[in-house]
Amino acid sequence: MILGVLAIVCSIIAVARGTGPVLLECTTDIGLTYTGTVAVTATGATCIRWDANGDRWNDDSLFPHDESASAASNFCRNPDSDSRGPWCKTVGGSWGSCDIPMCPVLLVECTTDIQGSTYTGTVAVTATGETCKRWEINYDENVSHNSAFKFPHDESVSAASNFCRNPDSDSRGPWCDKVGGGWGYCDIPMCAE
Repeated sequence: MILGVLAIVCSIIAVARGTGPVLLECTTDIGLTYTGTVAVTATGATCIRWDANGDRWNDDSLFPHDESASAASNFCRNPDSDSRGPWCKTVGGSWGSCDIPMCPVLLVECTTDIQGSTYTGTVAVTATGETCKRWEINYDENVSHNSAFKFPHDESVSAASNFCRNPDSDSRGPWCDKVGGGWGYCDIPMCAE
């Protein structure tokens, strides 16, 4: 296990140095953003392609992180937000849960998707080095991103502290309000394998 964690940490460092994103073979949630290549169920059954058989799973909109059912191939995914995590179709019209491990806590300082919607790390400075302000400070009732439901991976707005987040699903990724006024994007690297 320690060697595996070290390999993951080394991969994160490589990504942070600009070698680009690599697919994770672990998940940080119930697998909604999992894009790894595991293609067998927990019981060892081989997964079949999502676009096989022309059934309801052959719908590109169910695979936003792959961009299509075809690109999702026969890999374990969670297109229906199943609380048990990633799963796949198997031969004979059946299905099975996949055994995708949770990512080590060390991986929270990277994001599993470009938008950073699941990022729960502790980076609290903008890309330009300015300190982030706590999310709940000086907000009135009319500020659209100051409510707990916009911070689904934190227990509350207060729990989001002054960490970079993406409460309004900004296409450019996590950001924060700055202590000195204004706001800025944060430099959160993509997670690596």
